[in-house]
Amino acid sequence: MKTLALRRLAWVGSLLLGVLGQPALADEHQGVRFVPPAGWQSEEHEGVRLLAPLDLGEGEVLLAIVAGAQPATSGSPAEQIAEVAAALNDGAKVTGRTEVTTTARGARGQLHQQSWDVIDPDVGRHTRTFAVLLRGGQRAVLVLVCKPAQLHVKHEAAVRALLESLELTGPPAAPAAPPAPPAGKLPTGDTPDLFPGSTGWLPSGRGVPIPPPRIVAGKPEGLWWTPVIEPRVGGPGRHVARTTIFLADGTRASNPRPGSGELFDVEGQRRQRGNTGVGTFQLVDGQLRQSYDGFENAGPFRVGTDDSGPYFAIGEARYRPLEKATTAGLVGSWVSAGSRYVFKADGTYEMGYVDSTREGTVTIGAQGTFELDGYLIAIRPREGPGWIAFVGATGPTLIMGTSAYSKE
Repeated sequence: MKTLALRRLAWVGSLLLGVLGQPALADEHQGVRFVPPAGWQSEEHEGVRLLAPLDLGEGEVLLAIVAGAQPATSGSPAEQIAEVAAALNDGAKVTGRTEVTTTARGARGQLHQQSWDVIDPDVGRHTRTFAVLLRGGQRAVLVLVCKPAQLHVKHEAAVRALLESLELTGPPAAPAAPPAPPAGKLPTGDTPDLFPGSTGWLPSGRGVPIPPPRIVAGKPEGLWWTPVIEPRVGGPGRHVARTTIFLADGTRASNPRPGSGELFDVEGQRRQRGNTGVGTFQLVDGQLRQSYDGFENAGPFRVGTDDSGPYFAIGEARYRPLEKATTAGLVGSWVSAGSRYVFKADGTYEMGYVDSTREGTVTIGAQGTFELDGYLIAIRPREGPGWIAFVGATGPTLIMGTSAYSKE
């Protein structure tokens, strides 16, 4: 799929209209069988099969792109669609997307679909529908590019028939085995009703890679944090660190749910009960607009550097980049409101009220060991159950969970 540059879609559409003249017949392309609708034409182009109706008008684009059979990954259907979309949406601005829908196809597998609204430099504003047929360890991918939206309504029956005809040829392949976690890393498991930092919570082992915090093409990517005051009923507000992840496909999420120390479990967070914090963002006319949980907000976006280091700002709120913590950088005493951690180079820690002097350390609290894994830290007290929490570093500040710690 990566060999097809989407910025050439307008050229491809005109090529189909100007060159092809024969209706398409039942067809197969590199292990994927499909039946083009009546009145559609077909051509192979750069390793994929392209199909389009013969009756398109001026400025109309309705293009189906069929890729050959390929190995499925161990990711969820939504993660596999996101993988395909990331490859094809390079250079395009994502403005919205639907939820993933699934249709059981019996022995032919399961068809998963999701529509993305995008703006492309050449095609302009249009919709891309990603359809992934999963069967065992294989998948077939069909991408439908449509402009304007009402064109899909006109050809709805034809598109439905094309999708229903999609199937993988040959015997089913065995599903890809989930990769084993690297030796020495933290355990994984399914704990959907628990949250990072709570006793018993485990990272799922699934998700999309967490990109490094940076500004790419004028927009944020990776993990960033900002201090906020969280209101409390009957009392003063509580100062917390709000972490937000920004992905290249336009996804954003508050307090992201880790799939591991290197992964963001976006689908696991989408399935959380209540508000999830998962939504979209886009930069429009110098404003960064965010939409999630039924809310929308926007503010002037700028990038800068101050005495505390690099940042980007949305209005008056300044966001700082969060890097993965290292054991060397963690060693020392860290204090926050009401708590203190002392991490040592031998992998032990002390927490609670800790008074370090030349004579020694007086501790009222807990002691134990810790282990770092990317953006996660496992805290294992000598007595009682331990927990796994989010951790990130930014200059002289350490973020653990929703608390900001300063180094003493």
